[in-house]
Amino acid sequence: MNLFWYPKSTDSVTVICYTLHLLPVIIKSDITMRNLLLIATIWLLYIVIRQSLNQAKARREQKQSSAPKPQDKIVASTIKCEHCGVYIPKQEAVKSDNEFYCSQHHAQLGKSR
Repeated sequence: MNLFWYPKSTDSVTVICYTLHLLPVIIKSDITMRNLLLIATIWLLYIVIRQSLNQAKARREQKQSSAPKPQDKIVASTIKCEHCGVYIPKQEAVKSDNEFYCSQHHAQLGKSR
């Protein structure tokens, strides 16, 4: 029996099959069942930790690739309120008589003197 065979896949069925594959060799070599369980537990912990680290890395890379880059951001043009002089985004401004205001109230008051 080849002791150097190891599973290529990390699913639990493959790990169990791998452990069962080594069982006759381990029992013949006078290793106790406690040691066998310890080895299997360490192996399973290694697999679970490796999978979780790989998944976290994949999520982090996906999040970084989907985040907008600074040059991709759309810069909103701003305009000055004719009444109070505050600069606001153009899409939020209120237009009255071809002039822009920061609120409906300022549009009703009109241009300041």
